Amino acid sequence: MSNQELREKYLGRKIMIVSMLGEPQYSGRAGMVELVDDTGQLHGSWGGLAVQPENDKFVIIGGR
Repeated sequence: MSNQELREKYLGRKIMIVSMLGEPQYSGRAGMVELVDDTGQLHGSWGGLAVQPENDKFVIIGGR
């Protein structure tokens, strides 16, 4: 998926992290996607780490 497609799909949406590769403490955290960077990672209000759509599991739970 291109970065533009990722922006259209996720920017402004609320997601919940199901699992994050190597970061079990992020499971269950939720937040708003505020930025999709040039490498396709999702940044938001759930904490300091970015979600990597190709490696991490998450679900859209709201927004827009």
